[in-house]
Amino acid sequence: MSRGTVLVIGGGGTAGHVADWSARLRDAAAARGVRVEVADEPSNVTGLWGDVAPAATWPLDYRDVAAACRLARERRAATDLRAVVGFREFSLAATSAAAAEVGLPWNPSTAVARVRAKDRCREWLHAHGFAQPKVRVFDTADAAEAHLRGRTAPAVVKPTDSFGSRGVRLVSPGEDPAGPIQEAFGHSSRVLIEDVIDGVPYSAEGILLRGQPHVLAVTAKSVSDPPYYVTLSNSIPAPLSPAQLHTVHERIAAAVNCVGLTHSLFHVEFFWTAHGVVLGEMHGRPAGDWIHAMVAYRYPGVEPFGMVLDDVLGEPVSVPSEPDLSRAAATLAVLSPPGIVAGVSGVEAAQATPGCLAVDVLVTPGTRIGTVTDSFQRAALVVVAGQDVTEARDRAAEAASRLTVHISSSPRAAATRSTSP
Repeated sequence: MSRGTVLVIGGGGTAGHVADWSARLRDAAAARGVRVEVADEPSNVTGLWGDVAPAATWPLDYRDVAAACRLARERRAATDLRAVVGFREFSLAATSAAAAEVGLPWNPSTAVARVRAKDRCREWLHAHGFAQPKVRVFDTADAAEAHLRGRTAPAVVKPTDSFGSRGVRLVSPGEDPAGPIQEAFGHSSRVLIEDVIDGVPYSAEGILLRGQPHVLAVTAKSVSDPPYYVTLSNSIPAPLSPAQLHTVHERIAAAVNCVGLTHSLFHVEFFWTAHGVVLGEMHGRPAGDWIHAMVAYRYPGVEPFGMVLDDVLGEPVSVPSEPDLSRAAATLAVLSPPGIVAGVSGVEAAQATPGCLAVDVLVTPGTRIGTVTDSFQRAALVVVAGQDVTEARDRAAEAASRLTVHISSSPRAAATRSTSP
């Protein structure tokens, strides 16, 4: 007997980590006797990954707030709708509005808007006592360029509401800022310019249960050399001392509470600096790069997406016990030589690497590759487990070495592929 229906806004995806989110959520719902209906773009609901199919699929632009609210009302009238959830970056506003439309719990729209706009989030955190870099926001390219030309120190340029390092670039004094500014405005109507944070990058992965944030893991990261900031690897657990981890957990939980998030998984980027934690971008969703799978691997028998369901459905739920300290995991990006991709070989060999959790090919034949400037231009990602971080990283390097990106000499038009969470 069904225990109700959950509507997932943007819950499709035929490949990659977004499809894995969807599959894990459907599996968790099935284990609880809950029907899942998926609302997503038609191309994302064809051949969904996972053993459990959704009970229904609805064509929807998951960015369309009004359409999501309308669908939620329709499904509330037709079914025992008990929850509206969503985990894609660009579905968060629609999910929040749709849940509120039918009186169901989720993150409030004010919190989602605050977190999604990087400038507003920075200002809010700074006003509430959290260390933040100095930041200026610009509505026009001319004003942003003028500001950069007058600076005597490097600055980071970024769109206010993009992700995956799209449009993010370091601009040094004396460098022509026109190109970086135009690129950033290509991803947002507003651009921020902020001081460089001198610290080691990490991220915190967590969950909100009964409105209280709990950090489940801290992820160590490596990024490409400036001027771009492309994530090249992630590893769990991070090499921080118990005292440092205590500080991180405390500050991340306080920040999540401060911005007003109340439900779902969260992903918070931060830097460990000479002065402690400096917060970076905050997200009311799980991390990309298959970090969700790494976290789940560390907690055998625990499925974070199932815990989210329990929380919004009002079912009993408890904070997970300590992770299995004999389990570690790492991801490693595979970059492509410049050119037009003809294909990627060695996937099965990479999947056969001991401890392999996933091999995610991010390009298709015809994809044009130039300088890798953001996460969406990487060729592939491998996700591998080990008994400790060193073993996980070594295995990830082995898996990555088995993949070969073949470049075509034919100047065919580049294909496009949607990978947006």
